[in-house]
Amino acid sequence: WGGLGVIWGKNTATVYIRHSRFTKEFVDNAESFSICVMPEKYRKELNYCGTISGRDENKIEKCGFTVEKENDVPYFAEARLTLICKKLYAKELSEDGFIEKKYVDTFYSDKDWHVMYIAEIEKVHGNRFGRLAVPVFNNEESENNNLVLVQSKYYNVASVPFEKVVGELAKIN
Repeated sequence: WGGLGVIWGKNTATVYIRHSRFTKEFVDNAESFSICVMPEKYRKELNYCGTISGRDENKIEKCGFTVEKENDVPYFAEARLTLICKKLYAKELSEDGFIEKKYVDTFYSDKDWHVMYIAEIEKVHGNRFGRLAVPVFNNEESENNNLVLVQSKYYNVASVPFEKVVGELAKIN
């Protein structure tokens, strides 16, 4: 669960992770995390990862994914799009926040609430031909960091809405 947007003047990703998920421990113990958009050919492996806990076995190794790092932030080399995100805010969802109470019974009967994390997107990488390509978005201040390359077109992120850049990135096969 999650989304992309802009809040506090920053390009952000919002993700929701249940307390019971092994992933939550990694996110809680790090300043930053990655979001990897995988090609469709990995659907079977991703379904497997969604049903088996990393506490029980090394499912990443079993699926054959290659873990690489960007400034100590792990990501999958096979991803077609990788967002490197720095945590800004975390808050647990709670029953009293629900306007539509039916969702509490439907999704939280076991009280395993999601924690919402809002994170600044610091870098976005596109993966072309099996290896990480040039950074296509870099939040660091620099003259050269305003230009991004997406499918042979350069965009100036200072003048192009973030949503358009992410939309173009999503089209990369």
